[in-house]
Parts: sequence; structure tokens; C-alpha cells
Amino acid sequence: MTKKENIERQRERHHAALHSLYRGSLPVTGLNLWRKLRRLESRMEALATDWSNHSATDLERESARAFAGEQLRGILGHVPAGFFINWDARGYQLKLDNEIVTIPDGMWRDLGGYGILAPLIG
Repeated sequence: MTKKENIERQRERHHAALHSLYRGSLPVTGLNLWRKLRRLESRMEALATDWSNHSATDLERESARAFAGEQLRGILGHVPAGFFINWDARGYQLKLDNEIVTIPDGMWRDLGGYGILAPLIG
């Protein structure tokens, strides 16, 4: 298997894992879910980066969590169990806690085993 084929296989597995989390009523592909989650990831990454330069208030963080929850409900039809926002700007922000929920097979993970909802694979 070539490197390109391996990357494509990993992406397909991740998209299938995202689709397994989907509870919406309209037909959608895992790729479309990933694209929407990437936009949300980018917004949360910008906040995490900004807040690494100055402290965020509890109110700002709670507001961002509420916003992310609303967006996830719109994208996946619910907020997945174990969802949390990683505020460390050096990594991905939208994650699933592997101690609270079983991470879907094929989902991209970080070194701590947390599921990453919108990684850049490749």
C-alpha cells in the first residue's frame, strides 16, 4: 500500500467513525460531517490560541463551550458523550474522553488515547 493509499484509508475510517456518531435525520456523509467539524475546530483553535496569549475568563470559556455544544447538535444531532474542548493551543480542540466513552473504531486519536473529532490526516 502506498503512503497516499494509506492516508486515504485512514481518512475513510475516520469519516466512517464520525458517521457512527451521527444522529441527525438527513442523509449525510462522514466527509461532510468532518468538513463541518473542521470549521468548528478552526474557530475553537483560534480561541485557544488567543487565550494562550491572555487568560480567558470563566464566562468566556463557558460561552465557548455552549457555542461548541450548539454547533455539535447542529452537525451531529447531539453532543457526544465524553466531548470536551482542549484549551491547549498546541493540539486539537474538539475531543472525546476515552475514559468516559468508547472511541469509535477508526477515529483518529492523540497520544493520550482521546478521540479527535476533526483532525488533519496526512
